[in-house]
Amino acid sequence: MPGQPLSRFVDPPPWADAFEAAVFRCLQVEDLSLPMSKVDVAELAEAELAQIRYWRPQGLSDLLFNWWD
Repeated sequence: MPGQPLSRFVDPPPWADAFEAAVFRCLQVEDLSLPMSKVDVAELAEAELAQIRYWRPQGLSDLLFNWWD
């Protein structure tokens, strides 16, 4: 449905290893399913933390793939 967040993810395909060779990390479903209580946000700026407090994402996928703005 248009305008709705992604709610189902799949693990990266085998060819995604090429991204990791270039120092990118392709997140697994397990990573994206992490609840916010287990997400390390220590390196985020205060403005980003304020957005998290305001929007209250449930998990990492909500934080990464949002339409807050």
